[in-house]
Amino acid sequence: SLALVDARGLEASRHQVRETMLADLRGLLDAVLPALPPGRADALALALLHVLKGVGQVPQGEPHERARLDEYRRLLRAYLQAS
Repeated sequence: SLALVDARGLEASRHQVRETMLADLRGLLDAVLPALPPGRADALALALLHVLKGVGQVPQGEPHERARLDEYRRLLRAYLQAS
């Protein structure tokens, strides 16, 4: 589904998938970080979606795949803890 978020053409489907993913991320953030100020989950969800698209670009089976994914994990953990 991350590939569809950036796909060319199929604008209605792309927009629907993007909005669904953002709504799901907002729901997760609201559940995990209930003290977020109003509207903050929207910005966090959008930032997370962009990071997740980067994670999806890590080539599978490459020598440094594990290290890159660990770095994304640390980045996300630090970002969410700071929020």
